[in-house]
Order: sequence, then structure tokens, then C-alpha cells
Amino acid sequence: FNIPFQREFFMSDVFVSAKLNVDLEVVTENMSWTAWTRVWKGEAGIFQWAIARVDDPELWGPAFDYESRVRVLLNGRIALEENEWRQGVDLPYEGGLASKIILDRWLNGDKNKIDDFNGSFSIIIIDEKSQKIHIWSDRFGFIPLYLYEKREVLFCSHPDILSRALRCSGMSCEIDKTTIAEFLRTGSAIHPYSYWKEINQCDPGTNYSLTVADNSINCSKRQYWGLQNYKGPYLSDRKEIVSKLTYALKSAIRKRTLPRLGKISVLLSSGADSRTILFGACNPEKVLCHTLFDERNEELLGSIALAELANAEHKHHKREVNYYFNHASEAIRISGGMWSIDSAHYGGLATELKNAGVVLTGCYADYLLKGLAYSRTHVKIFGKNLPIYKLIKPETEFYQPFSEINPSWEHKVSQRSREYFSSLDFDAENTIAEREYLRLAPLSREPDSSGRLFLGRTVGHDFFMADRDILDLVASIHPKQKLNGIPFGMAVNNIVGKKAKHIKNNNYGTPVGSSELKRIFYFIAASLKRKL
Repeated sequence: FNIPFQREFFMSDVFVSAKLNVDLEVVTENMSWTAWTRVWKGEAGIFQWAIARVDDPELWGPAFDYESRVRVLLNGRIALEENEWRQGVDLPYEGGLASKIILDRWLNGDKNKIDDFNGSFSIIIIDEKSQKIHIWSDRFGFIPLYLYEKREVLFCSHPDILSRALRCSGMSCEIDKTTIAEFLRTGSAIHPYSYWKEINQCDPGTNYSLTVADNSINCSKRQYWGLQNYKGPYLSDRKEIVSKLTYALKSAIRKRTLPRLGKISVLLSSGADSRTILFGACNPEKVLCHTLFDERNEELLGSIALAELANAEHKHHKREVNYYFNHASEAIRISGGMWSIDSAHYGGLATELKNAGVVLTGCYADYLLKGLAYSRTHVKIFGKNLPIYKLIKPETEFYQPFSEINPSWEHKVSQRSREYFSSLDFDAENTIAEREYLRLAPLSREPDSSGRLFLGRTVGHDFFMADRDILDLVASIHPKQKLNGIPFGMAVNNIVGKKAKHIKNNNYGTPVGSSELKRIFYFIAASLKRKL
């Protein structure tokens, strides 16, 4: 836990301390992964802060108003329409355009105006005059944020940087072995625990407020958005679902591919999710596509064909045999070690993508719009699994299989899980959305998260699935409609259009937008072909 940080990669992180005087040089050194990382830091009364970014400071740097002495720090990204960006150009504040827009809404409105911001972010507003700090986590916890709360209060986007700052200030920070056991058993850990007993992850969709009173810190919170209380009614009409998904996906991608944002890069496969970005972008022909591959197979050939149809430039990168082992240490260090190295797909791409502009992937469509977090099993025919699912009675395991560990530690892990889900009636259909939310949120904890965290801390990465229009649909689509991702595929087909219809979804070997019956037909046909 004291391995020095390597300087090969760079990082985007944020740090705030209240009442504990930390060495900001230590904090910023751990945030500065290369000579070209941009770091801002400062002090305001009993508050200290630091932020590092790897992207354009003119767009994404912090902002400050000298008259009100209010400062905005933005980790991650907000998503705006072009007219909203234009309105911020002439604002009289110092700093990055996105942060100036946040600052202006704060100075001319109330907390609700900050609640309305869209995207994957942590927003920190520091009021130096009143000695108050207000912090917003994004709706589904795409961007991690951790909290230490005792007499002092500290926030940081990386738990190891936070623990190091505490220990350098003489504070205790003890390893949580139950969380380690939980990772070994399940591949992740129940919210809000981290590897450090004193450090917990912040809740998603939550506004935290720090105020000074009688030389003490009061930390309060309120939830401004959440799906865990959704009880219906569900959207069941498939045409309506497809129509709303089509609009939400197109809107989300448009806002993240505006010409104002500069270069656009897509990590492209021949599945359904990433092609949505390519063909939904404002200017598909100006998108730069990147594909990782091991051998020249159908996945690679499909991505090449998609890029050609969009008239987009395409680069493909061959992974060496030991790719995941060679980049394992960086993946563990950058992600905080709470996720598996076999999901760290982008370890060898950081240098290639450092000047790639906005980097978009199809991440989290499976989790949010295809029922990956449901308790489900394959439909079978003649004992063989078909590529469609049916709902089953809720089980402890979902998606990622659990591993056996020492029984005494397994008991502690199970106890945590029982406590976390204790409020749910597992037999009630109307709690399916709530179970899904509790399993997924914050999304930065899910078992595949190491790859997403690596991207978020090394390049100008953004999540189009974090868009509010999409998230508002997550719980409202009927589970039986969402279960196999069929409406999602049909919405993708609406965006991609007929010209790419012949390039099959490589995950199923079917045209994008296929129904359940068509997916089964192609599966059986492919099986018969293999046997012949």
C-alpha cells in the first residue's frame, strides 16, 4: 500500500480538506502523473483544495469569482447543449468555461439549479466568505468520490490518495480486511465500504454541505436524485420504449460530440453499443475510431466495416499475449485495486489516447438498459442455453459469479450483504427496479470498473450513458422489456440506419435491432452451421 506512483500515466482527481491541515504538495504530487498534467491548489480559511485535469483547461478547468470569493471545481464532465455553452462565453469569471457556467448558475440561483446539471461529475463549490463547501455527486455514481468524516472532513476522488494524505498528517488509516475478502468473493464490495475502515464512498445523486460553526465542521447531505424508491408504473409498450430510448441516446451523444468540444474518439467494437456513438455523433466522418484486438477476427472486421461506412478514420491496436499482466500494476494502482485486472482493457492505450479529445465508449449500456443486474437465467432448448433470458427468483449472485473463500470471512461478507438489502421484499415484482439500483449504484463500484476508472483518470473520457434522459428511463422500462436489451437494440438500429444493417451485432451474430425470435433463429442457424 506504499508502492510509489509511476509517472508513465496521468490522472484527473479532486481533493478537499476541512479543518485538517494537510501537505498539499503530497496531495498534488500523487495527482500529477506526468509533466503535462495541470494541477490547481489553494487554501481558504480552514479549507484546502486541489484538482488535477488531463484535458483542455479552457473548457474544464476550475473557476473563480473575485467579488463573491466563490470557487468551482469540476471533476468529470457536465453535458450541455451548444446554446448553453454560448451563453457562458462572456461570463466575467476566471477559469474554464464549464466551471464558469456552474458558478454563474450558483450565484444567480439556488441549489436546485446545480441539481439540474447533466453528466458524470463531482461538482465542488467553495464559498470562501461564508466558509461553506457544497459538493454534488453525479446521479448514478459514475465518478467516484470518497469521504473521511470525524472531527475533520475530507473528500477525495481516489481512496488511496485520501488515505495517504491522512497518514502524512499523523491520522490513522486502517485496512478493512472484510472489504478485501468481499472483493475476493464477489469481485467488488458493497457500498459504501472501501479498503480503508475510515474512508467510505459518497452516495450517488447526493448534495453534501460543509459548514463551520463554533470552530467545528457540520457535514450534512440530501439526496437530489435516485431510483431506489421507484414503484412504477412501468413502461410496457415496446414502441413507446424504443421511441423514448432513440431520443435519449441521440440527445446524449449529440451533447458529447459537439464541435466545440474538439476531437472525438470512439473505442469501437462491432457490438451495438459503441456503433451508436459513431453514427449518433454530430459529425461521424470526423470521429477517430480505435479498436483493440488479439487476432484478425469477426469483431475487428466488423469495426473496420463500420468505420468505413461512417467515412471515419480507424486505428486498430494489437494486444500482446501478456497484455493484461503487463498493465496489471497500473490498473490496480489507478483504479484503487478494488476491481479485477481482466477488465482493465485500456492499459496499453493511455499514451495513444492522450491527445484524443473526448473519448467515448459503449460502457454501461449492458448494466443500465439490458438487465445485467437482474436475477435471471438463460432460456433453454434441448438443454442448451439460448441467447435470451428469463427472470428468476432473486439470488445473492448476479452476473459475476462468486468465489469460495474461508468460511469465517464468507460469513462476514454475507452479513454485509444481508444488511444492505434488508429493507427489500425480494418476492415483490415492484421492487425489481430498487434491487437493480442497489446492485449498481454507485456504478464506479461494479466489478468491471477498473477499465472505466483507468480511462477516466488517463484521458478526456466521458460517459454518454450518464445522461439524465437515459437514466430517467432506467427504472421505468418494464423489466421484461429491458431483460434482453431488445428495445435498446431497436433504438440503436434507428440511429445507425439501414446502411449498416448488414454488419451484425458480434455479440449475438444477429442484425442490430433483432427481436427475441430473430435472435433465437440466428443462434439455431449458426449452431446447425457449425455442426454441419
